[in-house]
This record gives sequence, C-alpha cells and structure tokens, in this order.
Amino acid sequence: MLRWSVIVRRTVEQFITQNLPASASGQAQRDALRFGLAAAAGELATAFGVTGWPDGTATTAARVCLHAWLAERGDAGNFEGDAILARLRQVIERFGESRFTRWESAAAKLDEHGPRTIDRLGFRKTMEHGMGDALHTTNTYYVLPEAWRAEIFKGMNISAVNKELLQRGVLEPGSDGKAYS
Repeated sequence: MLRWSVIVRRTVEQFITQNLPASASGQAQRDALRFGLAAAAGELATAFGVTGWPDGTATTAARVCLHAWLAERGDAGNFEGDAILARLRQVIERFGESRFTRWESAAAKLDEHGPRTIDRLGFRKTMEHGMGDALHTTNTYYVLPEAWRAEIFKGMNISAVNKELLQRGVLEPGSDGKAYS
C-alpha cells in the first residue's frame, strides 16, 4: 500500500506537468506546486468521504484557479527578472545625465563650467566606435556599490539581482565570473 505522502507527491507532480509548460519560471512552478497541493488535499479529503464531491473536483477547481492566476499574471515567464531589469532601466533613463558623472578619457579637457553631479549614483563612460557612416556611440554605466544596494535595488536580494543581470548579459562579470557590488 502506498503511503499518503507518496500519493500527494505524485498528484502534485502530475498536476504541475499537466498545467505548466516545461519553460515555466521558478515563481510559476512554486505557485503551481501550491495549487497542486490544494488539489491533492482536496482529492484526499474526497477519498476519505469528507467533501462529498465526485473524484477530480478538487483537481479541476485547482486547475481553474491556476489558469486564472496565470492569465492575470500574463504567462508562466520570469517576471522577477523582468522587474529587476525594468528597475535598472528606469534609473538609467531617469537619471542617466543628472546622477551619473561623465567619465571621459585622461586626454579630455576638464570643463570647469560643466554641470555638477548631485547625489551621485555612479559614472558613465561614452565611447565612439567605427568610422564614417558606421560611427556610433555606446554608454557604459558604473554604479557605486552602496547606490546599487541601498538605492537602486533597495529591499531586494542583491545576490539574486546580480545573478539575474549576469545571466542576461547586463552586468560584465569580473575575472572570477561574479559581479562586484
């Protein structure tokens, strides 16, 4: 005879497999696990005669709730990572000129009358690439460690933020493959 924990585990695994794509994010998988656990608990209660429901009712209800949650959410993708990237983009779009001091080459002449950076988040370096019609510029932003932790990603797990941005190629890793913060 199977133990109840094995039955619950199999029911939850089957629920997740049937209701989520294999590419679902960690958050979607964790939440589907919770819906699957509710389905398993409901089916066990039904098996013990507690609910009076026909078999499968709890699973159907949990499936409906999961799909409603996914529809409200948008899909089963990685929204935590998208939120991290959106927060960084917002800071650069909003403060790219005002809170990031220009970092020019050593040969550049210092502009004594240029704007001063108030409440600095870091530095920005503008580089020109190519020649003629193919000439284009890129900006690289260097954020000060305390601004990174205490302002841009305040209240977030910095290790998780750094890992996500490294995976997306937004941060350049150090020689050890890790982000510096």
